[in-house]
Amino acid sequence: SGEHEDLDAVLDGAHALCERQEIDKSEYADLLTRQADILYEKENFNKAEKLYLKALDLRHKVLGHEHVDVA
Repeated sequence: SGEHEDLDAVLDGAHALCERQEIDKSEYADLLTRQADILYEKENFNKAEKLYLKALDLRHKVLGHEHVDVA
């Protein structure tokens, strides 16, 4: 649907900014989580889970596995 394409475009743009280091990985992880929350509310659980896991992976890389936000 058009709404999902809009979310994908936002995430693609944020990923590009992250790759160019215009936003940091923590900010990108926050955006992924917010997008996942929207998808979850719309009962698109599979896509939401993928984004939650991607955000968690980024937080592990940035904060380390023992940090309170990811432990």
